[in-house]
Amino acid sequence: MSRRFLYMVLQDGRVPGARSYTLHRIGPSLLFYPKDSPERAAAAAASGATATTMEAAAAAAAAARARERAMWREPEIAGEKALLERPVMTFPSPYVYMDFALTGRRKDQIVASERRDFQYRFEVRTPGRAVLYDDASQSVRDLTSPEREDVPLAAGEDETPVRGLIREPACRHDWHWYTYPPSPPPYQSGDAYGAYAAPVDGWHIWASARGHGTYSMHTVTGEWSKLTDRALPFQGRAACAPEHGLWFSFPAVDSSLLAAWDLHASGGGAAAAPARGVWESFRVPRRSWNLKSHLVHLGDGGRFCVARLFRNDISWSERFKLAVLTGVEVERCDGGELLMIKHRSFKYRFDDEKYPHLVL
Repeated sequence: MSRRFLYMVLQDGRVPGARSYTLHRIGPSLLFYPKDSPERAAAAAASGATATTMEAAAAAAAAARARERAMWREPEIAGEKALLERPVMTFPSPYVYMDFALTGRRKDQIVASERRDFQYRFEVRTPGRAVLYDDASQSVRDLTSPEREDVPLAAGEDETPVRGLIREPACRHDWHWYTYPPSPPPYQSGDAYGAYAAPVDGWHIWASARGHGTYSMHTVTGEWSKLTDRALPFQGRAACAPEHGLWFSFPAVDSSLLAAWDLHASGGGAAAAPARGVWESFRVPRRSWNLKSHLVHLGDGGRFCVARLFRNDISWSERFKLAVLTGVEVERCDGGELLMIKHRSFKYRFDDEKYPHLVL
């Protein structure tokens, strides 16, 4: 199934008491050349061969960064300039930061939840409020406490607990917010998870805690178990592409690369998982600070959006934030190897009052 929209969330306002989050639509088709166009053929021809090893790709990326640092003139950031459309929804959150997760079979429902932590000297002692925004119907409803059977759909990120949605059996559209049992000691000691992935069957979530190995959580019972002392080979969330039977993400050794792994074959990290494909050329420009990187699976035969959110400091007087979105297509060649085709890139520039929060 192909996605109808990408969603970009902006944080608007840096002053406590005046902050809000805005949700913007982006048409994914803009990121890709037409199937039989000469532009796509040229992009496929320029893709070249996949790097044989992660080490070779990381070395090539490091060499490219060294050449860029040696340049006298600041290189132009690749991508066509673009503007976001007006927001389809605004989430006021004056004193508390918010997290967002995408759900729904059509990937058009967004969960917005308040974080349960300290924000601007205001202590949040009650469970964070959560709402579900349905983009198809343009409606918002509160997610109340669970009372019936659970059907987990979404997981937490960063230093938040693993959470999900549950559905009322008698009502198809009656959703509630649910927090799973506490995770193992690595999380309880304050260590954030460095990588996580949910397998195709939907029964387990795999998570790596920095320095503590990989854990698995059963999404029905909420029970945690340790798989291995080895960490997952990527950072952040891995996007599963069922059409290839692989997980795609940014390698832990170098976030400027994109790679694919077969986590089923490795038992969720219990065995070493060699990369099935490694590609470069997703570097953050010089004099830039990488804020976040997101990989969004769009379906439609192996299409992805690579989103790079960063702050660019050209000089003391010229500082701004950018979001660069790149369309990527992964196809399997006759010999079984993977070919990554980079399509179009668009860059969105923001002033000091707006902050690219994430891309869903």
